[in-house]
Amino acid sequence: FRFWGAPVGIIVTVDRGGDKNAWGHVGMMLQSLSLLAVQYGLGTAMLEAWGNLGTCVYEALDIPMDREVIWCGMALGYPDSSSKLSDMATER
Repeated sequence: FRFWGAPVGIIVTVDRGGDKNAWGHVGMMLQSLSLLAVQYGLGTAMLEAWGNLGTCVYEALDIPMDREVIWCGMALGYPDSSSKLSDMATER
């Protein structure tokens, strides 16, 4: 994973002791970050796969598995409208 070539990669964790509200608060924070990025001409991409890679991310970033849950990653950078990914449509 290379965060779609973005210059900034963010790994988002949630405290294991947090209740359902903690997950909601993190979601609102991610939305706010994304909206602020657009305001400044940047783009973001949410990358859920980071939370499904097992122990390797915890170990590489020294994240304590007993206290934190990796929820997702976020790519942050300037959008590349010439990229083929920009035109990719997914089936819904």
